[in-house]
Amino acid sequence: MPLQPGKPDLNGVRAALIDLDGTMVDTAPDMHAAVILVRAEFSLPEISIEAVRKFIGKGMENLLRQSLEVDVDAAEAEKMMGPALDYFLRHYAVTNGLRSSIYPGVIEGLEVFRQKNVRLACITNKLSMFAGPLMKKLGLMAYFDALYCADTLPRKKPDPLPLITACGMKDCPPKPGLTDMIKMMSILSITCSR
Repeated sequence: MPLQPGKPDLNGVRAALIDLDGTMVDTAPDMHAAVILVRAEFSLPEISIEAVRKFIGKGMENLLRQSLEVDVDAAEAEKMMGPALDYFLRHYAVTNGLRSSIYPGVIEGLEVFRQKNVRLACITNKLSMFAGPLMKKLGLMAYFDALYCADTLPRKKPDPLPLITACGMKDCPPKPGLTDMIKMMSILSITCSR
C-alpha cells in the first residue's frame, strides 16, 4: 500500500537518520547574524539573509568564504579565512539559537517516530559546540538517541562514515548491503554537489 500523506508506514523501521540545519531547523537567521558580525570585523557592509542562505549547506568554511567574496576577491578572502573562522566561532556562540526555528511538522513527525519506537540519530555538519546546545534549547535532543557532528568523527558528511556509524546504534545493526548503499548515496551526494 502506498504511503498516505501524513500517515507514514513505519512498520519494520527501527532507526532513522535526520539532518539538523535546513531539515528540522531553520538556522539561517542565527548564521546570518554571525556573518554580519564577522564582516563588521573586517569593516565590510552587511549582506542580506537571502545571500547567506545561498552559502549555507557546504560547511562553515564555505559559508564564510562565500560571504567574504561578496566584497573581496578569492585571494583576499583566503587570506582573511583564519581570523574569519575565529570571529565566526566567537560570534556564532552568541547568536546560535537566538532566532532559529523548528520547521512546521517536525515535532509531530518526531512524535510519530517516538510512538513507533524508532531510534533516531541526528547527523549534522555543525560543530558539536553548537549542535547539542541548539537541539537542547529547541527541545529536540530528547527525541534522539545519538548526535553525530562535524567534529564527532574523523570525517563528516558527505563522507559515508557518519551514516555508517549511526547505522551501528545499539540494537540497530545495519542490514547486509546497507553499508554499500550508504557509500553509493554519499558518492552521489558528492557528485551532485559539484
